[in-house]
Amino acid sequence: GAVIDFGERGDLIYVHEDWLKAAGFDYPIREEKLHRTLDVDLTIDEFTDMLYAFKEIAPENSYALNGNYGDNAFDELYGVFGRVDNNQHIVVENGEVIFTAAQKEWKDAVNYFAQLYADGIIDPEYFSQDGSTYLAKAAQDMPMFGVGLAWTAHQYDNSMGEAYDKWILVKPIADADGNQTWMRSYSGIAGGIFCITSACDNVLTAVRFQDYLYDPDNSMQLSLGEYGTSAVKNEDGTIDMLTYSDPNSLPTGLNMMFIGTPEMFANVNFADPTQMTVDVGMEYRPYQPEERQVFPPVKFTADQNEVISRLSADILPFVAQMQAQWITGGGVDDEAWEAYLAQLKDMKVDEYVEVYQERLDAME
Repeated sequence: GAVIDFGERGDLIYVHEDWLKAAGFDYPIREEKLHRTLDVDLTIDEFTDMLYAFKEIAPENSYALNGNYGDNAFDELYGVFGRVDNNQHIVVENGEVIFTAAQKEWKDAVNYFAQLYADGIIDPEYFSQDGSTYLAKAAQDMPMFGVGLAWTAHQYDNSMGEAYDKWILVKPIADADGNQTWMRSYSGIAGGIFCITSACDNVLTAVRFQDYLYDPDNSMQLSLGEYGTSAVKNEDGTIDMLTYSDPNSLPTGLNMMFIGTPEMFANVNFADPTQMTVDVGMEYRPYQPEERQVFPPVKFTADQNEVISRLSADILPFVAQMQAQWITGGGVDDEAWEAYLAQLKDMKVDEYVEVYQERLDAME
């Protein structure tokens, strides 16, 4: 199989077919085996027009736009305003570390969402609801929002049935110049999982055990589930993943310590929900740059870690608070923006960025 490269993304944009119909939209829809895609490149103006049209036909207590808030409002869409964002507000551009939440593009995005919020487009519970409340709103016959952000539509309805079918993938929204940019993160690299303590009597055996887990066959079973139960290994080396009859009973061993490379997973024929995750991720892949915009998952020195955790404890909650306050309170004017930047400076945001830059430069 081809090497797949799909997981380095956040949530994707979905629109519900019944909302499109009710608002009178007749966009072409491309039918794929496990998902459907709105086959049009929407500009920010067209996307905004769609949201306002949805407001006109929204049933009671329903809103045009909703998503999973995690201390960063609708950050998946910030690329439309000229720079992607993430929960740390740290991106890398041409070797330079940038704190996004102090940039004009971020302010523009916040003001855009403030306008939508003021006009009743965004669910007012967006900032306070938990994930399960959000997903419950999607599970109605007529979902309580028309456009939502999710890892896949499978989160909205795990039956892979008719209701799920009505969630249509929307390609990344284009900016004023027609550019479609989606954030690209790092996938699957995690550090600090395996350690040997002084209580270990036989260090060599511990290391051999770790090596055993990282054997390709063992790793595949620790990732996908046991051969014969959850997956089948064929004579040609390919692996067929079996669909679980009960989505609540994950196979034993799943998500234990394993190593998986794109080359290893290229030999896997995934079961439906997983294959659909791959497919929709690949739809967005052309809009992600070759260079990842987020900071690489590397280890910092103890001193650097201390500075980052100390400064981020002030900076990140402050940014989240101001972002929510501005979006729900009508936006940010120049005066409030200057005061905010001054406050960030007092919180040593420059030093915060410097530590990241120092670590990045050390990798060159």
